[in-house]
Amino acid sequence: FLKQINCKIGFFYDSSRASDREAVEAWSYCARSTVNWKPVFSDTVSQLYNTGCRKIALMGYNIYDPQATHVCGYLEGITRHGLPDLRCNFASAGGDFKQMQDYCREMADDLDALIVRLPFHTFRLGRKNSANINAFLGIPEHIKIVSVFPSHFMSSFEHPTLCLQQPIQQIGSALAESLLKSIPETRSYNAKLALYNGKSFSDRNNITYI
Repeated sequence: FLKQINCKIGFFYDSSRASDREAVEAWSYCARSTVNWKPVFSDTVSQLYNTGCRKIALMGYNIYDPQATHVCGYLEGITRHGLPDLRCNFASAGGDFKQMQDYCREMADDLDALIVRLPFHTFRLGRKNSANINAFLGIPEHIKIVSVFPSHFMSSFEHPTLCLQQPIQQIGSALAESLLKSIPETRSYNAKLALYNGKSFSDRNNITYI
């Protein structure tokens, strides 16, 4: 219907979801933007490796999709350093937290770091008013965590949190510009590693302090 009435549409989709990648093909006349997670996931693995981490898990959804950019980045990173593939796929809202907590507790003595990417709606299950992200997720304190979290879930943390951040403002501005110019183009943006201090994000070139 929208196509029939020549409605201009700006479509921001997740390249990590196969369903989104398939759906966007039908919207070739629209302005489209997506995020490439591969560089930042690969670099994050390397930086965790440089801090001494050797068992780095990736937890989230669609982590066995070979075309998902966050998966490609994680695999590139662990392959570069000869690390084991520790992927844990969680699909259900209620099960996400319990599975993650159980896994981290079972692996507590055998897990150094965790890159977490769960659906945003699951974060309502976290522990509110926590001192840090480990307490929020209910997993052992010694496990280093890098997350893809919505900022409002982290605003109460006493300690800064390392995040993989999407350039939302840049994407929104570019989509608006494309719509105003009626240009049905597709743009891809790289996510970045950032430190969230409860109020705002700041870029990080390394994570050696954690």
